[in-house]
Amino acid sequence: MKKNRFLTIMLSMILVLSATGFSQSKITVKGSDTMVILAQKWAELYMKSNPSTVIQVTGGGSGVGITALINGTTDICNASRPGNDAEIRLYGRENSSGTYTYFHDEVVNGDYAASVQTLPGTAAVVNAVKKDVNGIGYGGAAYAQGVKHAKVKKDDKSPAILPTPESIGKGEYPITRFLYMYLRNRPTGDTKKYVDWILSAEGQMIVTEVGYFPYK
Repeated sequence: MKKNRFLTIMLSMILVLSATGFSQSKITVKGSDTMVILAQKWAELYMKSNPSTVIQVTGGGSGVGITALINGTTDICNASRPGNDAEIRLYGRENSSGTYTYFHDEVVNGDYAASVQTLPGTAAVVNAVKKDVNGIGYGGAAYAQGVKHAKVKKDDKSPAILPTPESIGKGEYPITRFLYMYLRNRPTGDTKKYVDWILSAEGQMIVTEVGYFPYK
């Protein structure tokens, strides 16, 4: 009885050791539904010959795969259409703009590229980017209708962050600035009531509704 128990313990130890000593690598493949059957067959046959590798294949369409590749959520993107290898076109504000100055000083940290097309107003920048599949521009968050926000890195070692209420509230999104209202004198009367209302919970709710982020 003791001998059998000893053998059982030994076998258990061997199984545990084998399991902990066996590492698997994982490869994710996403994208084209047209290629799913082929991709799954490739994965199946490869894993038979390479049991230490797990290949996970999902469809969803070429666009899903390309987006996942850009976002870093897949290792391989299957696509049934070519990717657009083209020069990125730059759109920005005119030099009288506060946004122009902020980007110049805090983001570009130097002279803008000569190829930047300057436009009069953020709405114009957004409209240009909407019409240009290879375009990218900058402006206030409230104007970002019909275009995508770009993830931004603080530096090469930092993760890319999307502008969301959470990431901005935590100070994680690197391109943020305060917006101001200036008055000649300390407000009184109806002007003070109006400013106080803007700073109230109700007024700050409007900030969120138009696409900006409240100060508190």
